[in-house]
This record gives sequence, structure tokens and C-alpha cells, in this order.
Amino acid sequence: MTKSKPPVYFESLFNKHIGQTKVKNISGIITALATPFLQGKLDSVSFKKLLHFQIGQGVNGFVVNGTTAESPCLFPTEVEQLVKWTKEEAGERPLILGVGGNCTQKTLENIKMAERLMADAVLAVVPYYNKPPQRGLVKHFKTLAEESKLPVILYNVPSRTGVGLSLESIIELSRHPNIIGIKEASGDLDLGKEIVRQGDFILLSGDDDTCFDLCALGAQGVISVVSHVIAKEMKSVFQKIKQSSGSQIENSLMEYKKKYTGLLKNIYYESNPIGIKMALNLLGIFSTTEMRSPLVSLAEKESQLLKESLKEVNLL
Repeated sequence: MTKSKPPVYFESLFNKHIGQTKVKNISGIITALATPFLQGKLDSVSFKKLLHFQIGQGVNGFVVNGTTAESPCLFPTEVEQLVKWTKEEAGERPLILGVGGNCTQKTLENIKMAERLMADAVLAVVPYYNKPPQRGLVKHFKTLAEESKLPVILYNVPSRTGVGLSLESIIELSRHPNIIGIKEASGDLDLGKEIVRQGDFILLSGDDDTCFDLCALGAQGVISVVSHVIAKEMKSVFQKIKQSSGSQIENSLMEYKKKYTGLLKNIYYESNPIGIKMALNLLGIFSTTEMRSPLVSLAEKESQLLKESLKEVNLL
């Protein structure tokens, strides 16, 4: 399926404000940035150290204010500061800003902030807790797309939101000229395969366990958590998948899973971003493992297991 030509409004906006190039560059390994805290405040030193490390690893883009950033516990002024720091370092890498919530009007207010901050696209999660029916989800996302001056990326993560987008809803929304793609984090490869068939629509995996399986099926990239620590290795696997075929792809997948399954298990032992913040602290990138309540740092026993996993893949 080919999208209908965007209205002149959107076409001129893409060219003037963010540029077609940056939108097309939303692919590859994109890190959903964690937020470091120090005594309750943003830790600018650790955050900039993380950005420098990520850029050195060759990451292709960033998400700010996503799940991994502890978005429910960030204040608007803090989101603005994180965007400012990221833009200072990101260069031509696209910056996607998480704006989603479970109230359409409040999400629209977040989108207006994203426009003011000159993000390149917005990531809007399926509304959580109030569990709208599919027609409510479609109405929500179409409203966001109509009102947004920035391209919209859907975020489907039913394990967190309690409800997920159906294939039929995704297909309908993919036809909107200002909805450019989806972060698919259900882990359902059959659903991913069907989304690939929609043609001119960006598919990004949001599930580290199955991300490269989805890329082998045709996804353009992954919005990742574990890329905080192995972005270089992930980029290498991604390139092999996109440049190979058949048994070569299968071998790349098998090698990656064999090496990193233990690390993934221990990073995700408790809710994200608990594990990845501990890993970043162990690597000396974050000065603390501090979380905002109700999240808490990884327990001692699990921290030791994570430390061993990092050693096994030569990160420590």
C-alpha cells in the first residue's frame, strides 16, 4: 500500500522545519535514552557522558522522554532540558520526543511543546489504564496527527498499556499522511510481518528480545534499551541482516542471541529502566542508579547477576 500524497501543509512543513532527510533517516539503531538523576535532580554530567558514548558507538538516533526515561515522573522543564542537551550532541541524528498519555487533550499539549522544542517527530503511546476500544484508539491518533505539525509515530506496547492496536487499526492509521510509522513492542512477529506489507510505513521494533527477528522480516530498525550498552554490536548485526539473505541472516541472529541472551535476561529482570540504569552505573557512565519513586534500584542479588552478564560479554 502506498500512502496518499500528503496535503501541501504537511509537505511544506517537512521541507521547511525538519526536512525530508531527517524523517527518512528514522531507521537503524535508535536508543530510548534513560534519564540519570543525582539527589533528585537531572544529572547533566552523566547524561552528556551517555550521549558521547552513544555517538561513539554509531547509534542512528534518539528517543527522549520515552518509557526508559521514566517519562511519568519527569516535569516539562526537565523534558525541555533533556531535549536541549540531546540536540546539542545529536547532529543530524533524528530526535524523537515521547508525548503520549491517556488523555487526548493533554497529549496535544505535549505535542505543542515538541513543536516548540523542534523535535523531528513525536512518539505517541497507546493510551493506558482507561483501555479505550479500537475506534477510540483510532480517533485518538487521528486527532493527534491532524493537530500535530510534526510527524507522528505510533507506539504499541500492550504489556504496559493494557490494550494494543489491532492490525486493522494500524492499517487504517497508516493511511494518514502525518502518521509515518510505528514502534511495535508487542513481540508479535506475525503482527510485524503484516505491518511490513503495508509498504510506505516505518516499522521499528520496540522489543529487544525479538528486534532482529523483526528486522529480518523487513522492519527498518529498532528503538532499543539494551543499545545503551551494546549499540555498536547491534548496529553490526542490523547491517548484516540488511545486507545478507537466507542462512547468513539466520547465522547472524543465532550468534547474537547466543552471546547476549543472558545480558538481556538480567537487564529486564525487573521493569525497565531499572536494569539498564544499573548497567550504566556499573560501566561508569551514570554516577548513580537513582530512580524516581515508585521505581527503585535493582536489588543486590540481581545486580550481581547483571554484573556477571556484563563480564561474560566483555563489557566489564
